[in-house]
Amino acid sequence: MHNLDQVLKGSQIVFVAFGAEWCPFSRRLKPIWEESAGKWAKDRPGTSVTWAFVDSVQNADVADKYFKTVALLREDCTFYSAIDQALQAVTENQIIFKVPGTDDEQKYAGSFTDYDFMKQWVTDKCVPLVREVTFENVEELTEEGLPFLIFFRDPKDKEGDKIFSELVMRELPDQKAGVNALLADGHKFAHPLRHLGKTAKDLPVLAIDSFQHMFLFPNMQELDQPGKLRQFILDLHSGKLHKEFHETLDQRIAELQKLALEQAEQFGEEAAKSGEAKPPAHLPPADTTPKPSIFKELKPSNKRYSILQKTEL
Repeated sequence: MHNLDQVLKGSQIVFVAFGAEWCPFSRRLKPIWEESAGKWAKDRPGTSVTWAFVDSVQNADVADKYFKTVALLREDCTFYSAIDQALQAVTENQIIFKVPGTDDEQKYAGSFTDYDFMKQWVTDKCVPLVREVTFENVEELTEEGLPFLIFFRDPKDKEGDKIFSELVMRELPDQKAGVNALLADGHKFAHPLRHLGKTAKDLPVLAIDSFQHMFLFPNMQELDQPGKLRQFILDLHSGKLHKEFHETLDQRIAELQKLALEQAEQFGEEAAKSGEAKPPAHLPPADTTPKPSIFKELKPSNKRYSILQKTEL
């Protein structure tokens, strides 16, 4: 899109749709988008508004720069734009954040040509510190590239949601750029729980998915103790969680051997009672690495538009 700067500078408001010619949804959107542009021009003649369509394949640099910000903010923010008479009192470019539920306003004081700084400012204001992960938004969340701190819980436990959110705000106020704090329905995301050796009966469960491995918070009874959650995150960043996994490997192997012996005794007793032969217990293969990531499977492909059907893990 060689005329991007000209378009942005030439209008007070620019509506942009990102699409691709091979994508059926984009092909459906394009005529609707063009019809909307025509209707706007007819109903509001003379307004400084441009409607644009960006082919994300031919203009990948533009799509990578802007689309991810739109995807990041679209579900968490409500945007209002002034036009016509409302703009007459405005003498300069402005972005104003209105704090929900209050009359407080915070004005953006940075440069409007510094895209990265402006994106970070808007993100800090709009995106909650704790969000809900669903099958609908998980691809976008993985695209942010931050490890997941996932609080698996029963969604009916609203008090638990509140406690976890307050804990994150208290313990991790400076970790927004280092970890994604998320709430997850422990019933819908049953597969990751099983992957960790947990079930719905164990809820709530807290874990980190680094997109390489998954780590369980060791003792949920200690979660509300000051500093415990913060240390869990710091141990991830320092590599301590991965190191400790290998250091305790011998202990886990011994526990597996004990389990195998218990299974052998149980099979023997059942066989004696029923008179039927039972398969012998065997020692499960020892894990030599932490549990591999589950949520990395939901990352988008290198091409932004994915045709994968991601309805379950």
